[in-house]
Amino acid sequence: MIRRYKRIRDDTRQIDVVEEFIPTGATHKKVVGILEHLKKLDSVCNALQDDKTSMADVRVLFDQVIDDYPVMVSRLRSNAKIVDIKRKERSADNYAVEILRGSKKKRDAGAQSVSYSELAQMMTPTSNTVERLFSQFKLILTPQRAYLLSVNFEMLAFMRVNRDLWNASTLVDIE
Repeated sequence: MIRRYKRIRDDTRQIDVVEEFIPTGATHKKVVGILEHLKKLDSVCNALQDDKTSMADVRVLFDQVIDDYPVMVSRLRSNAKIVDIKRKERSADNYAVEILRGSKKKRDAGAQSVSYSELAQMMTPTSNTVERLFSQFKLILTPQRAYLLSVNFEMLAFMRVNRDLWNASTLVDIE
């Protein structure tokens, strides 16, 4: 929207009805400045959505955004609490938390320590791929198809995901 404003600003100044709603000099400079910041953040968002972005790259991107925009520190730091955890999940008897924090059992002294830096670089985030897949499933599973057998749903989902590998003539040839 801001890009569109910047592009049509000069033309809209010639329209009397709209002229009073157009930002003046100082406000216009602020809007253009905001546009530059939004372009930078948009490039970070696009990089995060790339399938080739590793977890280590994500951390580097977040650290740089925190350096450039300190107001984002509460959302992007490595221990940020951006989701309000329910009281039940905070309880001390949450077994998964105890295991991950190592509060119950300490590692054996003879066990080798694990280095995660190389693993983090090799791990690709799959959330975008999975989200796209779920979005396609949502398109398939309409209320009319809610009572499909799982085999039929799986076939429809497989055909939709691999749509570029088949066409109507392929289906006719199979029969």
